[in-house]
Amino acid sequence: MMRPTIFLRLVIGYLVIFTLLIVVSIYVTTKLQELEDVTNSILNINNRILTYNKKLIDALLSQVQYERKFIILKDNDLYNNFIASNNDFTQYFKEMTSFADSAHVESLFENIKQSHQRYQFLFHTEVESLRSGQHYSHDWFKQEKEKAINTIMNELKELRTYSENNTYERIKELGEIGTNTRKIAAVMTALSLVIGITISIFVTRSI
Repeated sequence: MMRPTIFLRLVIGYLVIFTLLIVVSIYVTTKLQELEDVTNSILNINNRILTYNKKLIDALLSQVQYERKFIILKDNDLYNNFIASNNDFTQYFKEMTSFADSAHVESLFENIKQSHQRYQFLFHTEVESLRSGQHYSHDWFKQEKEKAINTIMNELKELRTYSENNTYERIKELGEIGTNTRKIAAVMTALSLVIGITISIFVTRSI
């Protein structure tokens, strides 16, 4: 059987090394894309949810402040301020819901939406009673509004905790991806070097 020429052995050897380098490049490129995806997830989802979470709390507290003052003073300016804060809450909430990335977050959003609608309904019903001079149970309305507000605040707190934990897990994932990528790339680079040296020795001894 005819032995392969030195040139053919060199070509085969370099093809093996070249193939390994391509594999390393593809692997590193894939992992870099994973790093980018995780980073974008932290920036575009988790951080934005935390930002909107704070805006929603501020808007809700403003609503509660104007609502309580209106019930006492019956000032239309206070009512208008309540409506403005309510519109802010609705807008922020609408924008935040676009970042839902799990069934748990969607469930929290749904609970917040229903409780906020309940709070609005109770307030406007109470306003109608006040303006018409109709007798109603102030204590009952106060109690029910408090329940709705507490539910919203608790769900927003849960949402913040979930987002913070998710951010922490994502950062850990970034570290793990980076560490594994460096290890695999180093091993495959070292393997390419060893194969290259082995081929060089083999070809040299064959001359």
